[in-house]
Amino acid sequence: MGSAETTIEYGPGASLLSAISSEVVRMQKEFFGKGPVEAKSYMLDDFLIVVMRGGVTTAEQTMLDF
Repeated sequence: MGSAETTIEYGPGASLLSAISSEVVRMQKEFFGKGPVEAKSYMLDDFLIVVMRGGVTTAEQTMLDF
């Protein structure tokens, strides 16, 4: 598998964290067929945290039900 470089572009009205959230949602939908309904990114010291809500797959819902 070759390496691919992705460039995240964002306009003057969007923040980098917003662009990261959008990209995570896009990748979830592309690779899993379903993605979160909402996502928000936070930067805390050296940590990038992306909180995603909704849009769980059937397998994920099964695990949450236990």
